[in-house]
Amino acid sequence: MQKKTFFQTLLDFDDNAFRRLIAISIAIVTLLTAVLAYLQSDAGARDDQANRDGMRYALETFGQQVSGDARVNFDYNVAYQAYYEYLLLSNSASNREQEDAALRYQTLADETVLLSPMLQSPYYDPAGSEEPDVARYTSDIYTVQITALLEKYLAASAVKDAWDYKANTYIIHITLLAISLFLLGLATTVSSAWTRWFLAASGLAVALVGVGWAAVTFAKPVFDLRQQGNAIQDYALGVGLSEQDLNEEAIEAFDRAIEAYPQYANAYSARAWAYYELGDYAMAASDLEAATAAGDKSASTAGDLAYMYYLVGEYQQSLQASERALQASPDELWVRFDRALTLLAAGQGDESRAEYERGMKLAADQVAQARQEGGEPPSYLWQALTDAADALDVALFSLEAGL
Repeated sequence: MQKKTFFQTLLDFDDNAFRRLIAISIAIVTLLTAVLAYLQSDAGARDDQANRDGMRYALETFGQQVSGDARVNFDYNVAYQAYYEYLLLSNSASNREQEDAALRYQTLADETVLLSPMLQSPYYDPAGSEEPDVARYTSDIYTVQITALLEKYLAASAVKDAWDYKANTYIIHITLLAISLFLLGLATTVSSAWTRWFLAASGLAVALVGVGWAAVTFAKPVFDLRQQGNAIQDYALGVGLSEQDLNEEAIEAFDRAIEAYPQYANAYSARAWAYYELGDYAMAASDLEAATAAGDKSASTAGDLAYMYYLVGEYQQSLQASERALQASPDELWVRFDRALTLLAAGQGDESRAEYERGMKLAADQVAQARQEGGEPPSYLWQALTDAADALDVALFSLEAGL
C-alpha cells in the first residue's frame, strides 16, 4: 500500500474530527481572548491610576510653590525687615540715651522674632551680624519637597505612558484573536478540504502571532522610579543642599540616590554641577557623560558637557558634545558661542569667527522676529550674549597673563 503524504492525510481527515478540532481551537482562543481582555483592563486601570497620581503631584507642587513663596516672602520682607527696623530704632534711641524707648523697640523686635521660624535657630542667630540663612530656610520650607514632587510627577508620567502603551497594544492583540476566531469559524462553513484547512491554519497562525506578541508585551516590565528606594528623596535633598552651597554634602546625597538607582540621569546631572562648584571639572564631565549614557539626550546636558570638556582642555571632545547639542537644538545661542570659544582655544581661528558670526546672526534674527511680532526678545538671549562676552574677556585675560 502506498504511504499517504501529510497533505493527503489532511484532505482525508474526517469532517466530524475536523469540527471537533476547530471547536477546541475556538475554545482555547476564546479563553486567551478573555485573558487578554483582563490584561487590557488591568493595564488601563494602572494607566488611569498613574495619571491620577501625576495630577495629584502637579497640584501638590503648585500648592507647595505658592505657599512656600508666600511664607518666605513674609518671613524675609515683612518679619525680618520689621525686626531689623526695630533693632535700628532701639539702637538709635539708646544712642540718644532714651532707654525707655530703646527697651520698647527691643521688646517689639523680640516679639517679632516669634512671628517667623526664619528668625530663630538654626536659620538666624540674633547675636550674630549676618542676615538669616534664607537659602537653608527656603530649602527646608519647600525646595526639597517641590523637587521630590516634580520627580514623582515625571515618574508617574513615565509609568502612565508605559501602561497606556500596554493597554493599547493589548487591544491589537485582542483584535488579532478576533480575526483568528472569525477564520476558525469560517473554516467550519466551507466544504472544500483545501479551503477549510487553509482557513484553519491561517486562523491558528494569527492566534499564535497575537499570543506571542502579547506574551512579549506582558513580560516587559514597567519601570517606576518611585519604587527605587529613597532615590527621589535623596536626589531632592541633594538639590536643596546644592542651593545652600553645601556641595560636598549634596554630592553625598546624590551618591545615595545613584546607589539606589544607578541609571538616575537627573542625579548625575545635579552631581555634575556640585562637582563644578567645587572646581572638579573632570568629575563634572564624567557625571554628565553618565547622565547621557543613562538616557538624557537633551541639548542642555550636551551643551553643559561641552563646556566642562572646554574647562579641562579636551577641545575635540567638547566640539563633539556641542555638535550633538546643536543637532538637538540648533537655536541654542549659548551652546553656539561656547563652541566658538572652544574653536578659538583649539587654534581654529577662522572656524571660531564663522561660529561667532552664525551666533550673532541668529541673535539678530530672534530680535527682529520679536520686534515684528510686537514683543520683546527673550531674556535668555541677552544672557547668552553677556555670557559669551564675559567668556571672551576671561580668555583674553588668561592669554595676556600667560595662564
